[in-house]
Amino acid sequence: MMMKLFRIRGIILIILIHLLILVNSTPVYANSDISTSSSGFQGNTENMVIEGKIAIINSIEFYISVHPNDEHTSSMHHQMMSDYSNIIEVSIDKLVEYVDLDNNGLTSNDLVISDYHLNSSTLNEVEKVQNGDNLYFVINSKIENLLKMTFEIVSQDNTPYAFKWSMDLKYPFVSNSSKLAVFHNVSTESKSMMDMMDGDMMSDSSHMSNMMSDDDEYLPMSFNWDEDVIVDGVSKSIFSDVYGDYLTISFPAGSIISYDPVIGTEANSIINIDELLSENQFIDELNYYGNAAFVPTVSGIIIATLAVSIILISGYIIGKKKV
Repeated sequence: MMMKLFRIRGIILIILIHLLILVNSTPVYANSDISTSSSGFQGNTENMVIEGKIAIINSIEFYISVHPNDEHTSSMHHQMMSDYSNIIEVSIDKLVEYVDLDNNGLTSNDLVISDYHLNSSTLNEVEKVQNGDNLYFVINSKIENLLKMTFEIVSQDNTPYAFKWSMDLKYPFVSNSSKLAVFHNVSTESKSMMDMMDGDMMSDSSHMSNMMSDDDEYLPMSFNWDEDVIVDGVSKSIFSDVYGDYLTISFPAGSIISYDPVIGTEANSIINIDELLSENQFIDELNYYGNAAFVPTVSGIIIATLAVSIILISGYIIGKKKV
């Protein structure tokens, strides 16, 4: 009888310990698996797909896209989840040398001296380069050394969330006193099953400084650049402004010019959306967190230890009374 009683208590004890640790645990979601192609990457988390693509057509075009995976978008229960899809896209169309007559960046009043269009006729194809553990996507101009762009995947815990690129220029300036403007077209697009909205990003120059962004609550997408550029090894100020439909970033003339912007979202945004999607799955309560791994918290361990102590002491007292 006593042996049976202790077996029952043992089973209850094991169940109670597991439940207490489970309730007081922190879900840790699986890192992304990153796969690459000759022109970009794809990262897959538990619930999200993060893609980055680079192409050369009529300009240098690249984007970062974050959206729920097919398991969510194919289900009517998850229509609202597709609202958290977001894309940021940048195209770089041309380089323009100009004389800055009013010393405030490129305007319609300035004198354009020369230009170089960035498309499939002036650029070589995107090249995927592996350097040890580092992977890069490289674009070179057909005119040797005039332009080199090197793209790097920015990730956290193996989850990609941005493209960082460096642009190295050896532009054949006509005048040493002129400036060089890089023409960017920046846009975001948010998709849902209910409607579709797209448009240019915030372009108010008073708020632009060194960043253009949409302020999406869940997936803020942004294009960031440094306020300085390296010209012949020296840090120089840049000029950024809106010129027609373009964001222009201008540099002083020099033999070698290097700058390195970033587009994408925030790593924490992807983690938060991944958790939000998990919490909205209509699945059995016992499997509420899907395939997440659980890490016991300090409070969970303390509670489980106290529960074990109480059960053991109670068993000892009851057993002693029966004897």
